[in-house]
Amino acid sequence: MRNPTDTTLVFLDDNIGSGKQAKRIFQEWLGVAKGDYWYVMHLQKDELDWLRGAKLVYIPFIGFDEGIDDFQNELKRHNLTIAIHPIIPRREDQGCFHASSQVFDRTEDRLEAEKMVRSIGSGLFKVKPWEEAKKQQRALGYGNSQKLIVFSHNTPTCTLPIFWEKDGTYRDERWMPLFPRRD
Repeated sequence: MRNPTDTTLVFLDDNIGSGKQAKRIFQEWLGVAKGDYWYVMHLQKDELDWLRGAKLVYIPFIGFDEGIDDFQNELKRHNLTIAIHPIIPRREDQGCFHASSQVFDRTEDRLEAEKMVRSIGSGLFKVKPWEEAKKQQRALGYGNSQKLIVFSHNTPTCTLPIFWEKDGTYRDERWMPLFPRRD
């Protein structure tokens, strides 16, 4: 096996939003994840030692500052250091309805669009067995993050649900999203 100190291990990812999925994968590798394994099996001791000795680089296509910080802090807790270099860095608080987003030319249009999308988004979650507060917190995407991100293989939940939610209805009609999210 190659000497880890002579190795740079590069991870490619489409998106770091909250950082929870990336954290979960590493927690599973480290054997510290709570509950069942969702993504990977934990590493053996020699594999884990090798990982800790290698230079780790993580390159997401889109990376949100808050999720990156949370991911890095979690790895530090487990004696892992990782350099994260998003191709497109973003701030979590700047969704498509934020005044600085440059999606809308006029404030009135931005506010009216947000109101409409929030109403439709919360309605799409009517069938979910969630508390009403959770439906409202996700009406504009996970954490109400208001993102407009779509990849060829899937649509992140931080994207506006009007683009991906396939199980919802609006005005008693089945909703047909442009980019249905894969489970």
